[in-house]
Amino acid sequence: MTPAVAARAWLHSHGISRVGLFVPEPTRSEFTGFEVLPSDAETGAGAVVLGDLGQGWDLATLNRAFSTAPSSSTAASTRP
Repeated sequence: MTPAVAARAWLHSHGISRVGLFVPEPTRSEFTGFEVLPSDAETGAGAVVLGDLGQGWDLATLNRAFSTAPSSSTAASTRP
């Protein structure tokens, strides 16, 4: 099971349909069926999925990820 598949399963099991994706472009296809926020959104996600953006991470992207996250959230990790 890949981290994206585990994240998708977790989102489904928690009834979350609106997500902020901060993942590489090829990984985004794993989240079809979800309402994915536009990349410039700063609020409104039921959950935020973080992935390895490598050099794509910058202060603005990191701030957007935290701003997009629900104010009261449950953290889930797909790492052992």
